[in-house]
Amino acid sequence: MPTFAECTIIDTATGALSVYSPLLINQNQAHITPVTPTLTATSVVGCWFGTNGVTTTLADTTNGQTLAGANCVNGAPNSIFGQFAACNAAAFFTAAKNANLNITPLGTGKNGNPCYTTRSFQLVDMDPSDNVVTTYLVDANGKIAQNNAANMANLNNPTELANGSDNALHDVFLGPALGCSSMVATNLASSGTTVGALALNELQAAALQAAPVALVPPNDPMVLVNNNMNAVKLNLYRTAVNQGNGQATTAEATTFCVNYLNLSAPAIITDSKFTIGFTTPAAANGKDLYTFLGNRFQLSWTGLGCENLLNNVTYLNKNVQSPIISVLDGNGVTIALTYNTPQLLALAQQNGLVTASATAATASKTTTSTTAKATSTTAKTTASTTTTSTTAKATSTTAKTTASTTATTTTATTKKTSTSAAAASSTSATSVTGTTVTHKITSGYMVTGWCSGAGNFQTQLTLQVNQVTPSEASQCTGNAPMAECGLATFQATVTKNGAAVDIVSWNGGTTGVSANTFQFTETDDMPYYGGALELNMPCSYTTAGMTPADLASGIALSYTAVTGSVSLTLTNGGV
Repeated sequence: MPTFAECTIIDTATGALSVYSPLLINQNQAHITPVTPTLTATSVVGCWFGTNGVTTTLADTTNGQTLAGANCVNGAPNSIFGQFAACNAAAFFTAAKNANLNITPLGTGKNGNPCYTTRSFQLVDMDPSDNVVTTYLVDANGKIAQNNAANMANLNNPTELANGSDNALHDVFLGPALGCSSMVATNLASSGTTVGALALNELQAAALQAAPVALVPPNDPMVLVNNNMNAVKLNLYRTAVNQGNGQATTAEATTFCVNYLNLSAPAIITDSKFTIGFTTPAAANGKDLYTFLGNRFQLSWTGLGCENLLNNVTYLNKNVQSPIISVLDGNGVTIALTYNTPQLLALAQQNGLVTASATAATASKTTTSTTAKATSTTAKTTASTTTTSTTAKATSTTAKTTASTTATTTTATTKKTSTSAAAASSTSATSVTGTTVTHKITSGYMVTGWCSGAGNFQTQLTLQVNQVTPSEASQCTGNAPMAECGLATFQATVTKNGAAVDIVSWNGGTTGVSANTFQFTETDDMPYYGGALELNMPCSYTTAGMTPADLASGIALSYTAVTGSVSLTLTNGGV
């Protein structure tokens, strides 16, 4: 997992800002020699480090003396921050406060609100102001370089390495999605260009963010010591990102969670018209920016312990104590979001994210089973350690200190997992015993023609029951496959404009309750692997027969839980 360095420089004589990204490499890794920046005698430099691994640790060859001379901070004694470190940050921000800086105005986003900063609750996650904006280039052979035009031309088909961070989210994804620009400065690693940086984000946020301000909270996993809030570690981190001290109290943690619920969650909904379909920062977490933000919210809510700090939140699904629930596909990627409080559900409906039928079903406050527990970046991992090296210039207001710094990055195969729920679409709902939910069938075809003679009308559906999608022969097999997957017995009925439609056959089950009702039982019935269903209906149930127009006039499948509760996702398949 790569680790990134990012230095921001202020010339105290002129107030000019610039950014330089030192190249971090693994020992003996092939690389292109980095550009050497030119600094003035009145320059003050601060450097920040971020990693895509679980942790990064700064080290030197002088038993800590070089790091101390460069004012480097990696955490509290015997308790590192994790993915974050900084050198000479406090001196840089002090110099910046005393300089005549030109802070870029926020502007107004497409959503009609002031553009977000890295201290907006609408943008932050559980660990605000972590990691950096720096990107590197790497080719197929692992040769790495600073990201500039010359290296782009010299490397063989290079790809860009980016550091996942609030800052990159602000500068590269959510900001552009909302039509907002970031504060940038001269890029000393790429002649003739400008670039954003963590320090620039923090300077802008400190000057322009309106209340409430999202500062690093005491329940951020990066500032805990032995899972306890710790004022010393909290304030070491805050100082490194230009924030005032906190007390590390439960009240501070609770206030952060309240604001996160009241501001971040609604913004995901109201900004959805700009984020749905926009490039995702992490394809493994969300299919687009909208689903990425929802997944990130749920992970943060759990990672901060907000469900334990706020006792007055009404969850529609009481089994999942998160206001937003990620809907995962078979690869663990968030493909949709479920809103799990009455307020958020109503707001989602107002913004066209939830249909009226789905709202009615969810509003019954029923429970569904879950398949995974949300974990944060501090989750249990299988870790290995790699070492990278860099030469970074850390400069105070009175002297320059050149530090040879080794960043050790603990990497892991860490899979951020969200609690799964039935897909958030018009086809998804929960039925408890005695209630019925309806799914409109919108695609189908004749097996032997459009009912001009003998034949059956067939529709293909994909079924997911209680968040389980049968995908392989080893899943949900044995003597009681549905029971083994935690499924309830349920019945499915087909109607046209309320009138019964006889079912010829439905793969996956064996018990017919009536001519138009089919039952799945806990003992021996399952759909095909992958959740595939083929529902066949005769053409002779009406005088006119079945036509394509019928698909738009009320063909529907209704399902009822016979025992317990059942949450179904039905997705129309091929026509």
